[in-house]
Amino acid sequence: TKALLTKEVADIYVKRIGDIMTGPLTLSGAPTIDLHAATKKYVDDHIGDGLTGITDASLYDTLQDAITAANNAGNKFVWLPAGTYDIDASLSFPADGFSLIGAGRKIVTLRATSSIDAVIKQVAKRYLTFINFLLDLVKRPDNIF
Repeated sequence: TKALLTKEVADIYVKRIGDIMTGPLTLSGAPTIDLHAATKKYVDDHIGDGLTGITDASLYDTLQDAITAANNAGNKFVWLPAGTYDIDASLSFPADGFSLIGAGRKIVTLRATSSIDAVIKQVAKRYLTFINFLLDLVKRPDNIF
């Protein structure tokens, strides 16, 4: 009986290696820390069509203005709608955990108009995330990006 009970209990858990999950995954609630899983509804409610908590870069003269405005509003996200964004000065990210989120790699391009060194050398913060866009770099004279 003990062996049967142990097998029944073991069968309800996913093995760390080689197991396959099927069917719906039920989450216990909203995420409480970074990297917790989130339901589609949770993401839609917090980002969705209104881009809650995200600053739209197209509403500002420069990408740096959008980053600064997002930080001043307590947000850590800048949304990049379709288009090409020229970067000709270093971007400064004022907070850890900041994200640039593009509308798609085929429709959003960040283009460095000078060496990539000039664009990112002053970024001293940690945990920056760049999602879903193309980064077009200018080669340095020594042919290193």
